[in-house]
Amino acid sequence: MAPVLGLMSGRSLAEQVMALRWLGSLIASLAIPLIFWIGREVFRDDAMALGCAAVAAVMPEFAMDLARVGNECVAVVLFTLLTWIALKLTGYSQAVALGLVLGLGLLAKAYFLTAVPAMALLLGYEFWRAQGRRRSVAVCALIAALEAVAIAGWWYAHNLISTGTLTGLSESLMLRGTSDASTIGRAATVPWGSAVDSILSSHLYFGGWSFLTVRSWMYHVLYAVILLATAGLFRLLRQPAIRILLAVYTAFWIGLLYDVLLIYLSKGVATSGGWYLYAVVGAEVTLCLAGLYSILPARVHRWAAFGGVLLFALLDLYTVHAVAIPYYTGMIGHKANGAIAALHMADLRRVGVADAFQRLVSYKGAVVSAPWLAALWLAYLAATLALIIGAACGLRSTARCGRARVRGAGGRSKAGRRACKNTPSEKSTMRDGGRGRGCGTRVRDGGGERVATPDPWRGLQHIKINGYPCALTGPFPSFFGCCRCA
Repeated sequence: MAPVLGLMSGRSLAEQVMALRWLGSLIASLAIPLIFWIGREVFRDDAMALGCAAVAAVMPEFAMDLARVGNECVAVVLFTLLTWIALKLTGYSQAVALGLVLGLGLLAKAYFLTAVPAMALLLGYEFWRAQGRRRSVAVCALIAALEAVAIAGWWYAHNLISTGTLTGLSESLMLRGTSDASTIGRAATVPWGSAVDSILSSHLYFGGWSFLTVRSWMYHVLYAVILLATAGLFRLLRQPAIRILLAVYTAFWIGLLYDVLLIYLSKGVATSGGWYLYAVVGAEVTLCLAGLYSILPARVHRWAAFGGVLLFALLDLYTVHAVAIPYYTGMIGHKANGAIAALHMADLRRVGVADAFQRLVSYKGAVVSAPWLAALWLAYLAATLALIIGAACGLRSTARCGRARVRGAGGRSKAGRRACKNTPSEKSTMRDGGRGRGCGTRVRDGGGERVATPDPWRGLQHIKINGYPCALTGPFPSFFGCCRCA
């Protein structure tokens, strides 16, 4: 950021701000392919991984959070990269990468401290279960730890020396004379229900620093999806990839709740910034889709990713056109009770579309004109529509592959073979220990004939043995090498 700001030292403040916002958005966009790679590591399926990336790309608060001037864009990319590395941690090279990213992240944002216990837990668990290679696991952990301390240790040592706290945050400074035991002991006084509601609502949509909100029922619809996905995750706790993501995501939530405690004790408000959760958005969307696939009936599995894209796209379109633009152009404002007034056609006619664009380019400098802003708006609409159409096409492709599987190996049509051409073969399945079988592949077993019918999500493959269903314990081939029939 600093080099770009230096190059624009002679430009107006508005132009500097716009340039930094565009640069931040460009850097933050690197998180989308990383989310795809996280999804592919977990699901072993490109369509499902694309669904994860598409859901994240269309989340309205995600874009709003990363478009502001700051280092949030860098921190989100680093935390997403750290999550992906944690899923692939198998040797010394990954340990070096883990330590490098962790150290850089600790310099970027204090919330990277939540990644330290998560990584320690994962490496400790791997050390406990690695009977024959504990020395190599210990060396990997030592490499990552020393590298992170070498990169970021000086900063936190400076905080401890100068402020007496690890983070130097204002809330920590206000409570500097209070012991940790006393702070945690007062946790029972916090209204945690209101705090969690505040975190979730500001995570889903909070309208930037204007704190704009939407109707409560819109939040509650998404809350219901979250609860459903959470219930489904309980069925997947034995999957190592799910446990890794849960460790990262849970540690971050614990950090947020600790922040709630500090804010409440220092300022009397039970809240924290839900937008910080976008640091772990890669783990979040992947866990959500995994939970939904686990708990929903098989016939609606293919609708999960499309439903997520559609819900967030509708929320995004609504908040942009019925909340944010009307508010910032003066069409609507706050009512006497502090709530945002609803938009009516009379409000739109009073200002007009052309005048609205003119008002939106105010204080943007000479770089952004009304026609240029209108072109960007059209590009935004086209990109949002493309995500919805892409998710719908993925849904149709999944349906075609599902129909081809039902016909079995001997009766598939050419179209069915084309639809399933990316499905791993039987040979590769036997080699990697359960990655996923080809469409309708028949395998002779001692107990009879079984027909492998892999789900669109390879993590919950369904096998029929003599007509009775059984479930694979994996397809996370790096962790499982066998299946267990119920």
